[in-house]
Amino acid sequence: MAEIRKEMEKDFPILQRKSLYMIQDLSRARRKSENKSYSEVNDYLSKYKNKWLYKIAFNAKVFHTAYLAYYYNDIGLVAIEPLPSHNYLIFYTTHFFKRYNERLHLNIVKPYDILRHYVEKHMSYNIKPVEELSKGMKKVFGISSEGILLGTYNDELRFYKMNTFLTSEMLKGNQIEEKNVMQQLLDKHVKDAEWE
Repeated sequence: MAEIRKEMEKDFPILQRKSLYMIQDLSRARRKSENKSYSEVNDYLSKYKNKWLYKIAFNAKVFHTAYLAYYYNDIGLVAIEPLPSHNYLIFYTTHFFKRYNERLHLNIVKPYDILRHYVEKHMSYNIKPVEELSKGMKKVFGISSEGILLGTYNDELRFYKMNTFLTSEMLKGNQIEEKNVMQQLLDKHVKDAEWE
């Protein structure tokens, strides 16, 4: 984990600056356009040879960026999303992306294409702890526009690990109530930003 953080800390300021310059250029170009909303996903290979996907999106009121570093381990493709404002990372397992592809019936063959689809579709999500597993380790439940993210959170490492993806129809019992509460928060966030 320390090595991953070190690599991300080297890359992230450069990538963030690059995306902000792009947003400035694109927003100037689109001021005259009738369509005020815009979104795109780009690849980035850092000078340290780390692979990233980053998304920039904006409308008349706000802009949004999302960044995922990705690599292949001995199991398959994994991704890490840094959230520097909170100083934590979200790690997406190979299993997470397999279930995302399978449960939404995307029928995408290449792992990279699944990852790219995920980045394109996920603008906002809400994650919260729902159960303490042991000291400093919690089970987490998240909701996005497409479904449910399940995983764990390590307090000491400030690290979320997203293990699997469910559709809303797969929820049972308390999960349904949890989803409804979180959906209201997510809807408010999306409405405040007026994302279409």
